[in-house]
Amino acid sequence: MDLGASAVTMTDAEDQPLFEPPVGATPLWDNTIVTGLFPAETDAKALIEQIKPRLGDTPLPEWKAEILEDQDWTRVWMDSFRPMRFGKRVWICPSTYAHHPNPRPSTSCSTPVWPLAPAPTPPRPCA
Repeated sequence: MDLGASAVTMTDAEDQPLFEPPVGATPLWDNTIVTGLFPAETDAKALIEQIKPRLGDTPLPEWKAEILEDQDWTRVWMDSFRPMRFGKRVWICPSTYAHHPNPRPSTSCSTPVWPLAPAPTPPRPCA
C-alpha cells in the first residue's frame, strides 16, 4: 500500500483451498489475483513500472486498469451479504434477510453490528 492504494485484496485465481495455517504463517495461493484500489488520477502504467522491480525474477502477469464508479459501498456490501452458518446451530443473518435459512426452530440468528452504520442494530431472533 506504500504505492498509494486505498485497499489491496488478494483472491484465489483457481480453486486452491488454504486450510488453517500455523501461527505466524501467511500462506498464499499458487495463482493469486491481486486487486488494488487507487485514486482515479493514478497513472496505471507508471504504477506498473513501480511494481515490476518489486517482483524480482517473477514476470508480471496480465493486468488491467478500470474505473470503478463511486457508490454507497456500505449498501453494496450489505446487499450481497447472505446468512452464514457457524457450527451446527449458529447463523449470522442480515436484518434485511426475509426468511431464516434453516427451518429448524432451535436455530437463531442475529444481525451483526456494522462498523460504518450510524447506530448498532440489536440482535434479533430469526423464526
